Amino acid sequence: MAGRNNSITKAVGLVMACDAMVDQMFEKGLAKMKQVAGESAVGQTRG
Repeated sequence: MAGRNNSITKAVGLVMACDAMVDQMFEKGLAKMKQVAGESAVGQTRG
């Protein structure tokens, strides 16, 4: 980045960059949770 940034601009830039990074990991985590929950539901039997 070029130019002058105040602390608010720096904080917003950091949060936005982290959001983009975390978004991919979050989506993968949700997919894994769905897979694990599906496997768990299939393995359970009613008694």
